[in-house]
Amino acid sequence: MEERFTRFDWYSLAAVPIKMYFNETSLATGTAFFWSHDDKDYLVTAWHCLSGRHFQTKIHLSKECSEPNLLEVYWNLEGQPVGRKGTTKVSLTDTKGAPLWLVDHDRGSDIDIAILPITPPSNVELHHINKLGSSHIPLSIGCDLFILGFPLGIEGVHLPIWKRGSLASEWQIPKEVQPYWLIDTASRSGMSGAPVIQRTYLPDPYDEFMEHAGMKQPSIPNFMDYGNNGRSSFLGLYSGRIVGEQEKDLQLGMVWNQIYIENILRHQIRDDRSAWKAKR
Repeated sequence: MEERFTRFDWYSLAAVPIKMYFNETSLATGTAFFWSHDDKDYLVTAWHCLSGRHFQTKIHLSKECSEPNLLEVYWNLEGQPVGRKGTTKVSLTDTKGAPLWLVDHDRGSDIDIAILPITPPSNVELHHINKLGSSHIPLSIGCDLFILGFPLGIEGVHLPIWKRGSLASEWQIPKEVQPYWLIDTASRSGMSGAPVIQRTYLPDPYDEFMEHAGMKQPSIPNFMDYGNNGRSSFLGLYSGRIVGEQEKDLQLGMVWNQIYIENILRHQIRDDRSAWKAKR
C-alpha cells in the first residue's frame, strides 16, 4: 500500500492546550504557544489564565477565589504520528509564592499577556511561532483571521481548532486609545491565550512582479510531511470575549498585538502580586 503524507500545517503544531491547577485541583483550561528569544524558550498565554483573575478588574475568576500555582502543558512529542501529546506540570510561582511569568514593563497585568520561561522535556518538539514562515499580508478592517485554540477542552482534540473571525476594529488605532483589537467571532472558553493568524492562498503581489520582470524564479511549493498551507502572518494573542448581560449579546473578542510579546521579552519584568488590586 502506497504511503501517503499528511500535510499538517506548521501553525497547528505551534498552539498547545494548557490546564491550570491549584495543587491537585483543576481550575480551568486554555491555549498557549511557544516563542524563542535569545536562544531561550518561552510559553505565551493570557495573563488571566495564569493569575486566575480578570485582567481589567483583577477580581478572581473562580467562585472559590482560587489562583493557579501549577500549569500542565500538553507538549508535542517527537516522532510519528504527528500530534501526539505528553504532559508535565510546571510551577507558576517561586518558593516565596511570587509569580514566575513576565508581564508588560509599562502596564503590567493591564495587558492580558503572560510569558512563562520554560525548560522543555527532552522528548518534545517546540514549534516556536516566531520562527515559522511569515509573510507580509495587507491588513484592513473586515479581513478574515483565524484563532487557533481548544474550545472543546483538553479531551476534545490534540490539535487546535481553527476558529474563523473577522477584524472588527481599526487596527491602526493608537494603543493609548485602545490597547487591543476587536475580532468578530463566536468563540468558546478554552481558547484564551490562542495565537491569531492571517491566512491567504493568494500569491504575494511583490513576488509576482519580480517573477514577471525576470528577477525571481517561480517558487515551487514543497510540502514534506507537513507544511505551511498558504501565506500566513502571525498577528497576536487572543485573550477572550467581551461578555454582555447575556453571553450571546456580543460576539466580540480581544486580540493583543504581537508587539506586546516582543516588548515583554525585551524587558524581562516579572509580575508583582502587589499590583493586583481589585477594581470594581
